[in-house]
Amino acid sequence: PEICNKPLHSINLLLDLQTNPLTNSRILSTPMIQALSGMLDVADSNSFLGAGPFLNSLLQICENLSTNYKVLDVLSEPILECLLPVLVDKLTNSDFDEVKFMSYKIFTDILVQYIADDNVYNIQVLE
Repeated sequence: PEICNKPLHSINLLLDLQTNPLTNSRILSTPMIQALSGMLDVADSNSFLGAGPFLNSLLQICENLSTNYKVLDVLSEPILECLLPVLVDKLTNSDFDEVKFMSYKIFTDILVQYIADDNVYNIQVLE
């Protein structure tokens, strides 16, 4: 994705835009969720110079996303297919407790919203 070709410091700009109520729903899209998931998948706190702050910014973007019900609703498919598997991987395979904790928190925040939403999780369809 295009975002991956930009300097790593651009992620802080995305974080700022995403935390602004006027722009947060506009910048999030399926390609953005896919790019976020891809970057989160390959980043670990010691994988490259500056990886710690970069990973922290990615997790903050995910955390902000997990509290935006409108975005969770509209982008449920890429979040379920791309982001949640990466969060589970970070939760189970990261060597860093802070990364595990943040991954767990984000994962559960998203799942709680989806379990409460009949459009995403409908027990009657499963029966």
